[in-house]
Amino acid sequence: MEAIGLWYGAAVLILPELLDGMEEGIAAFDAEGHILYLNELHERLLGKPCEELLGQSLWTLFPEEVGQSFHQAFLRVARDGLPESLEHQSVPWQSGVGSRLFRTQSGHVCVVTREGQAPRAGELLHPFLLLQGAALSIWVEDLSQVSALLAKIRTEGGTDVRAFFEAHPDFVQQAVRLVRVLDVNDATVRLFEAHDKAEVLGALPRIFLPETQPSFVEELAALSEGRTHFKAEAVMQTLRGRRIHVQLALAFPTGGTGFQTIVTLSDITDRKVAEAERARHIHHGRLMADVGLVLTQSRTLHDMLHGCAEGLVWHLGAAFAGIWLLDESAHALQLQASSGLLIPPEGLQERIPLGHSPLGRIAQERAPFFSNVLAREPALGVLEWAPRESLVSLAGTPLLLDERLMGVVAIFGREPLTPDVLDVLRLAADSMALGIERLRHEDSLREALLRMEKAEAQARESERTLETLMGNLPGMAYRRSHEPPWRLVYASEGGGPLTGYDFEDFQAWGVSWGSLVHPEDVAGVAAEMEAAIGAREPFTLSYRIRTRAGDERWVWDRGRGIFSAEGQLLAMEGFVADVTAQRRAEEERQKMVHVVERSSDFIGIADTEGRMLFVNEAGLKMVGLGSLEAARGTRILDYFQDEDRAFAEHTILPVMLREGRWEGEYRFRHFQTGQAVPTYYNLFTLRHPQTGALQGIATVTRDITQEKRQEAERAALLEREKAARADSERANQLKDEFLATVSHELRTPLTAMLGWVQMLRTGSLPDHKRQRALETVERNARAQAQLIEDLLDVSRIMSGKLKLEVETVEMSAIVEQALESVRPAADAKGIHLQAALDAAGSVLGDAHRLQQVVWNLLSNAVKFTSKGGRVQVLVERQDASVEVTVTDTGAGIPPAFLPHVFERFRQAEGGTSRQYGGLGLGLSIVKNLVEMHGGTVSVQSEGEGRGAAFTVRLPLLTAVRKDVAPAPAPREAPLREAAACPPELSGLHVLVVDDEEDTREMLRTLLEGCQARVTCASSAAQGLALLREHRPDALVSDIGMPGEDGYTFIRKVRALNREEGGRTPAVALTAYARMEDRTRALLAGFQSHCPKPVEPMELMAVLASLCSQVGLEPEG
Repeated sequence: MEAIGLWYGAAVLILPELLDGMEEGIAAFDAEGHILYLNELHERLLGKPCEELLGQSLWTLFPEEVGQSFHQAFLRVARDGLPESLEHQSVPWQSGVGSRLFRTQSGHVCVVTREGQAPRAGELLHPFLLLQGAALSIWVEDLSQVSALLAKIRTEGGTDVRAFFEAHPDFVQQAVRLVRVLDVNDATVRLFEAHDKAEVLGALPRIFLPETQPSFVEELAALSEGRTHFKAEAVMQTLRGRRIHVQLALAFPTGGTGFQTIVTLSDITDRKVAEAERARHIHHGRLMADVGLVLTQSRTLHDMLHGCAEGLVWHLGAAFAGIWLLDESAHALQLQASSGLLIPPEGLQERIPLGHSPLGRIAQERAPFFSNVLAREPALGVLEWAPRESLVSLAGTPLLLDERLMGVVAIFGREPLTPDVLDVLRLAADSMALGIERLRHEDSLREALLRMEKAEAQARESERTLETLMGNLPGMAYRRSHEPPWRLVYASEGGGPLTGYDFEDFQAWGVSWGSLVHPEDVAGVAAEMEAAIGAREPFTLSYRIRTRAGDERWVWDRGRGIFSAEGQLLAMEGFVADVTAQRRAEEERQKMVHVVERSSDFIGIADTEGRMLFVNEAGLKMVGLGSLEAARGTRILDYFQDEDRAFAEHTILPVMLREGRWEGEYRFRHFQTGQAVPTYYNLFTLRHPQTGALQGIATVTRDITQEKRQEAERAALLEREKAARADSERANQLKDEFLATVSHELRTPLTAMLGWVQMLRTGSLPDHKRQRALETVERNARAQAQLIEDLLDVSRIMSGKLKLEVETVEMSAIVEQALESVRPAADAKGIHLQAALDAAGSVLGDAHRLQQVVWNLLSNAVKFTSKGGRVQVLVERQDASVEVTVTDTGAGIPPAFLPHVFERFRQAEGGTSRQYGGLGLGLSIVKNLVEMHGGTVSVQSEGEGRGAAFTVRLPLLTAVRKDVAPAPAPREAPLREAAACPPELSGLHVLVVDDEEDTREMLRTLLEGCQARVTCASSAAQGLALLREHRPDALVSDIGMPGEDGYTFIRKVRALNREEGGRTPAVALTAYARMEDRTRALLAGFQSHCPKPVEPMELMAVLASLCSQVGLEPEG
């Protein structure tokens, strides 16, 4: 209590936030009128903060008040201590307000002002609760435990108190139980209808309702957010269960005031009830006004009913409103208009039989219905959707007019409805029934008027149409006599253009219709008309007439006889039309039909959907269709092959529709055989000449089977000609390559032989050199003899002159002899020879030729096998044959060359860079010799670098004896004198590059004999390295070398700069001796070209000439 007393003594209030938030003005003064406190309301009125006014005298601020009623009342209260009220009296700081003055226990004077009336006696408490007995309910709360709960929530991450309590409603109830009410004033006891203060102190959970919870959550949120005060409206209930509306204000403690707060409550129940009642009356009045406006302004029943439904929802606070009208034929209600639900629920549109569901019972009993517990109502029937939409209340009433049921109007709510809603609903229903009846009568009248107007308009239109038709028809309506010459009684305006005579002319000139009919047609026309009239049937004729101008026209005449009631023929009526153009068009059409039918092309017409309408006879025959009826069951895409339809559908047809035409070669499908029919396809659109509208699709397609066959024959002939030309060119190429190879293979050994022979004749060679020379001459002579023998064998084979000396031959012995022949060459390359020989393999054959076969296979195996490799020979008996298999681990055969291995003159590698020598005849000779013995030869190879296996199969003991011609004896070469050495060669450093060791050695001996220094290289790569290292004066290089040939070598030399030897004089030494070979050598970079076999004198002369040209001086 003493703490509260400080509020008055030092003007430091414990609860300034509470007082500031009140709607009343509160001020405290000492007995002399000095200001101790002013709340926010008074601060705003005085325009200064309380701090600046504290301690100032009220009478100094407002001297004009001294002696006035407020001054006198202030002095009385300060003196006597009795409170006073001043009704509609002004306080110094605000005019036109009521005020109440009272004295506190400490002798201070408090003034409470309220606009419009003075506070009632006992409204303010004494300093603790402003005054016991005041009408303003006040209690003191202890929020310490609630604050602890909020702190716990924050530590657990619940920064948003509202969201937390919304997600955890049980925490709200817990928080309510934690609030302790410490004290209340008497007004609070009265407000909650308690017996005494003690009953109120523990009743806080009882006076809280679910509707109170949002206000309490906002209070907790304000406390959590550190706000100083909080104000809100809430719904509570008294301890006797009566719901009340209160306005509450709280001032939270600040800075050391603890957890106690003061709550003020004002009972605003009467105001809320009055406001709700006033709002209902306003809404009800507005509803009736809106309904009346809708009834008067709506022109259709639909608009009226929807407008009324929207008004019911808006003004009655309903969630849904519906209007059902009676369908008398079905004895049921049908929904006509509704409002409120965005998505109509399932079952809303169902018919409601009378007596079923609450709405059906309203109609049947013609009585209103009201319920705030709709879900508990029995027999909801088709209204079962309502509880699913959270609708809890229903009010409905019948639409009646003079006791005649018209329908039902009803509203649904998600909150309970007030019973007075039914009264308003009945008033609206009466108005709606009148409006429905009025609009129905208006609709009936309007429909009747519209029918009348429509009938009159149709009659007028028929008259105009008939007049227009008779005047505009390209012909003449007539009535004429039934007897020749058929005089006209009536003729429409179309007779003038048709005949050249108007109706007046017919009357004035006495022209009859019979006089216009062509003389040749009169008899036929008369006969047909008489026959039709006699049978009482209409007649249709086509004949010729002559016009006034003398023109001849064809007419179409359709008419009938007119008979009296007694059956007497009175006249003829009908219509005559000019069909001259149609007649001519038909004649032209017949011509076109004749052309189409006689055409050999496919001519077809389809509708806009691609269905065939017509195909001519040639077209039916082209695609194997038996009749036009069969074609009419097809579509355009049916005429194409299955694989062609996608292109036709997605390319041909769109292009045709877009551009009007598509043409090109395409295939038709023969419907009987399924075969493709090549055609030139021409597809185009048929469009209306005026509007351009698509009317159909047509095609004129020509069968180009014969043209395609001829084209294929020409193409095949061209291909054969190209193949023959290619074969011829290949043969020429092979011939040229063979001649070049023969030249190379013959000249290469001759070079070594001639060189050594000429040096032998000089007699200047030492003994070891003479021995080497003789061995070289002998070896190369044998090699040349073998080449010549191969050439002769090929010639004999091609001419059929090769003969065999047949005898019994043991194949093992033949293989052993061949092995001995190739063993020196194999040993020289370090190749291991292996043999497995079956001794029981005797055949009939030519021993010399069979040894030639095995020797060729073995020598090839040794030649194509690298150093350290292996060659195996297997002789074995297989059934009735002997097999000789030669297998090596050598270079292998490319898969692409395997089919050509046994062809003449074919080698896997060609040109000047061949790694292996030979003419390419050996395997061809092997094949021919084996086949002459009745055997076969085959080859297998897994590819390059994987070796090869050749197998010869010979029949046992069968052969044909043939004579073999002896080989011609070799000719002796003439002796020559020793060549003299040119002085230019003395001391000359020459680099010799040649893959043949014999040639290198011969050239070395020849040049060194002329005092030249010689460096030898066995390949282009080695020669290039030696050239850079030794920088020789001249260069002699072979052209045909394995790997890089002489052409590549000299190009690399010429690519070097001068210091590296790029300008070194060079001589091409080659067995390729044609003119084009010489030209190619000079263009590649050689200064001179010497063909093999080289003449020593020529070579020395060329080298001497090159030394002179480049200015080289001999040594010494």
